[in-house]
Amino acid sequence: MRGGVFICHASKDAAMAQRAVAALEAAGVHCWIAPRDIDAGENYTQAILDGLESAPAVVLVFSSATNASPHVARELEITVGSGRRIVPVRLEAVEPSGSLRYFIGTAQWLDATAPGIDWAPALVQAVRRAVGQPSSEAPPGLAPVSPTGFTPGISTGIAPDTARPTEAGPPRRSALRAWWPVVIGTALAAVAAVVVTLSLTGGAGSGKDAGREPGADTSSVASSAGTDVSSQGSPTAAAAGPVTCWDNSSAPDAGHCPVPKGRAGMVTVFPALTPDCTVVESPIEGKAEVYECVHDGYLVRFTRWDLGFDKETYYGVENQVPSQPWQIGGAPAGLQWFSIDDDPEETQPYQWSAAYDSVPFSLSVEGDTEADRSAGIAQLRLVPLSRVGLK
Repeated sequence: MRGGVFICHASKDAAMAQRAVAALEAAGVHCWIAPRDIDAGENYTQAILDGLESAPAVVLVFSSATNASPHVARELEITVGSGRRIVPVRLEAVEPSGSLRYFIGTAQWLDATAPGIDWAPALVQAVRRAVGQPSSEAPPGLAPVSPTGFTPGISTGIAPDTARPTEAGPPRRSALRAWWPVVIGTALAAVAAVVVTLSLTGGAGSGKDAGREPGADTSSVASSAGTDVSSQGSPTAAAAGPVTCWDNSSAPDAGHCPVPKGRAGMVTVFPALTPDCTVVESPIEGKAEVYECVHDGYLVRFTRWDLGFDKETYYGVENQVPSQPWQIGGAPAGLQWFSIDDDPEETQPYQWSAAYDSVPFSLSVEGDTEADRSAGIAQLRLVPLSRVGLK
């Protein structure tokens, strides 16, 4: 069902997110939360985007896990871009990451860090305001707390809508708190920095929390152009013929070359496929040829798919996160996905996948840590789409 208040959360906070849903729906405020509101057989990523697009407001369940989720950052980016209200519920006394701070810098916070506090009435009150529903008198506000730390043990309430920080410096904390940009003039620069960060690393403390992580890691589609790593050949135009194809045959252009196959063909698409990389058998339907390259801290996988196989849908379902545009050398190449696999048996949970458009090739990087994943991506040498199939 679409149209409910979107509950944005990391998978580790699923229990608290469900408590928020229960409190809101008991008060007559319909919610949308993954995976509950995703029908069997429905595309996971598209369902999240549809739910977010039709939501009148967004409740952000915030914690350290949220900071580590690129999916949350992308969902918030969509929310901010659409002008919808965000109601953050803070579960831990942690500061938001740089990208999240930008997206939610002007939102008042409902602080639920104190144990044993019933924050549900305050949440209902705040969400009703956000969606324009009639509401009862707001709960009483909290006593002020030190700007240098959170004071536990106080009751939770809603701060006045007109509350503003009174001076520059560290943000003040209150039950419903606000983080304001320190200098308005730097906001536009922050946008560019956030876009680049999301594109290259999946957001500060990235994650696939949603997909294996439903709502946070349910996130938003980044508006950036995508990863732009080192490339070979011209990134702007397909080579005009006659051209020499990867198998030494001639063709009018790259699009008429045979599909590169075998190690000799694959290395023309993926120059980082060295002799140390090994061919592996994949149980995944549609994967015709897979090579794995093991490095210190990360693994790189190069894949050729069966012609006609919908690899983009596969990655969308497998990662359960929205895709982002992917570029090589400044030119569109296809789609990419940043995620964190929350399976406790996964030894390299920080993952990135990218699929070329219109040709049956994809690649992925799996890192022990986010830094390892970023290092793996940085070491890739990629061929622009316009030159796939050429010598």
